[in-house]
Amino acid sequence: MMLKKLLGTILCILVMVLGVICYMEFKSPASGERIDDYLLSAGNGTYCGGTKTGSVELNIEIKGSGFQKMFPTSDDITKNGNHLIVDDRYLLRVFRGKHQLASAAYEQDSMHDRQSLKVYFTTADDPAPSDPIEIVISKDSEKNVKARIECDLENDSKLAEFGTTTGSAVARVSSSGVYLDLQNSYFGISDFQSVGSLKLGTKEEAVVMPLNNNVDPTKAKEYGMILPAVISQSSEKTGTYAYAADLPDWQDISYLALKSAQAGTTWMVRKDLLSDLTYVSGYVVYQEDGVLSIVHDNALYKAPIPESQKDTDFELGTSVDIFYGDKIKQDYGYDLVDVTAIAG
Repeated sequence: MMLKKLLGTILCILVMVLGVICYMEFKSPASGERIDDYLLSAGNGTYCGGTKTGSVELNIEIKGSGFQKMFPTSDDITKNGNHLIVDDRYLLRVFRGKHQLASAAYEQDSMHDRQSLKVYFTTADDPAPSDPIEIVISKDSEKNVKARIECDLENDSKLAEFGTTTGSAVARVSSSGVYLDLQNSYFGISDFQSVGSLKLGTKEEAVVMPLNNNVDPTKAKEYGMILPAVISQSSEKTGTYAYAADLPDWQDISYLALKSAQAGTTWMVRKDLLSDLTYVSGYVVYQEDGVLSIVHDNALYKAPIPESQKDTDFELGTSVDIFYGDKIKQDYGYDLVDVTAIAG
């Protein structure tokens, strides 16, 4: 009798456990969507209105027996080292209201029954700012929408603003990307992004971000470049661009160098550091052995070129701003010391 009771109790427990497992298996969580053999849910996300860039995690649980990825990557197909997802059976787009945003998704991790993506997006034209961001999943064609996953984004208002002393260029940098507002007409030409680059410099080093995403990922990694995940240009305001990229050390960036074949190099200094810096404007008259000489108010100023700009050729007769910490009086004018940047 005791044995029968014990067996009955064990059987009841097993039935309850199986019931819970079945319930957990087949219920659709509020934060996720079931599409065929895949369960999708949005994870951590962030958005910076100052740089008009953001990203959100997308977690995919594979429920089918075949363990086939929902989203193949470029590397899966061509072995090029690029983990950008490509359109296949399922399509991924990002919307704010009825407006499709510039976006791209990259695989962060993949196991036999799971796949995790990071979806990057920009809002260069800031459409419908009060509407939520949604990841829209379609099957076979964009018209066959299977799920709309609303993303809970943390509002990230922390950023650094950069600019030239003349105001001809302004940039904002945050952990999620870069926003450029450029008044120089050369930066508005159609091939600016294809040939331009942005150097992001700290006191110790500088890294280059191409203003296009056509650079080979393997080469970019070899040379320590930062490849933007998404690039967009405002259709409403000429000369404004948004670049979504992971910039975890953005707070250490002290200057930017925007380079274009047409416009040359424009140096921008972090605005919250300008109060600690002094600058002198003048025309370039000489450059030799790492020293730049300019004329200002009939006086000659000599400045050592910062290490981060040592490969820059300053054209004779062009106007530049030299940011420095102190100056030493000489017969010919001044020697500048503690030079941090030369902006032109």
